[in-house]
Amino acid sequence: MRYSSDIVQEAVDTGARPHEILGLNIEDIISPPDGGPPSFTVSGKTGSRPLTVLRFHRYVREWIEQHPKRAVPSSILIYSRQGVILDESSLRDYYVRTLKPHFTSLLNEAKS
Repeated sequence: MRYSSDIVQEAVDTGARPHEILGLNIEDIISPPDGGPPSFTVSGKTGSRPLTVLRFHRYVREWIEQHPKRAVPSSILIYSRQGVILDESSLRDYYVRTLKPHFTSLLNEAKS
């Protein structure tokens, strides 16, 4: 599993903010019985909103299948490589490092 890229893909696909992603537990991910894309509800300062993982739903399913605490539904969904809870600033820094080169190249292409 590509740990870090899976987190970013989930966030980009759903528009979830870092603190919303970090607040998810395994049990928050609802997988329809028909195999459709999973969804979850996040809560933020503007209230709750349902989100669906459309393009990268396979990665979310794989993430849960390989989660070391998948048998405990109340376990945090996203954790560090050391198995501890990530803090929001760490995830935000990772977003910046990972996404900035992509946006920079897109902006440069648009300018040409």
